[in-house]
Amino acid sequence: MGLLEELNKEKMKYPKVVIKYFSIFTEKLIKSGIVERALKVGDKVPNIVLKNALNEDVSIYDLLKCGPIILKFYRGSWCPYCNLELSFYADYVEKFKEYSYSLVAVSPELPDDSMSFSKRKNLSFTILSDTNNILAKKMKLVFKLNLGLRILYRLGGIDLKNSQGNNNHELPIPATFLINQDGVIEFAHYDVDYTVRLDPEELLSNINKLN
Repeated sequence: MGLLEELNKEKMKYPKVVIKYFSIFTEKLIKSGIVERALKVGDKVPNIVLKNALNEDVSIYDLLKCGPIILKFYRGSWCPYCNLELSFYADYVEKFKEYSYSLVAVSPELPDDSMSFSKRKNLSFTILSDTNNILAKKMKLVFKLNLGLRILYRLGGIDLKNSQGNNNHELPIPATFLINQDGVIEFAHYDVDYTVRLDPEELLSNINKLN
């Protein structure tokens, strides 16, 4: 079963009324123009220093010295859709490396949460902690949760204040970028609907086109 099928299977676990509410919010998010504002192909990724899972400083452009990167923004280890996505992408790490691409996943979670997630999933790629969504904001991917979403998250046991170390109630929309060694975005994909993600086979196809 592929990623999209697994994501749809996950979606079916939740009450229809909850899915409906999230769908309404997603429509509002689309109408807000967040995708139109986000960085696009041809733009340069900001040179931001983030923390890795070991709480070490890592510069985006230092990573680019080793080759082009796949920069993937996800919401956090509490998100089952993100977990499924990253698990599927982990199986493609070696295929990406054949084209010299390294996979770098970024979330607003604190390094401690990123480390526990990395250990739990035994992932073989870099996870960076974008505290306060500094990089995500520079790339114009961030939105603020309304009161209804905050309540639903807390009822579901999701504590963003604890996992992010702030009370901002902000998340990035999931997004995937192919970035060359000059820091230029060569491919961009945005998932305003958090239940839908880019299949790694489709990303691999775009990498093939670029090479």
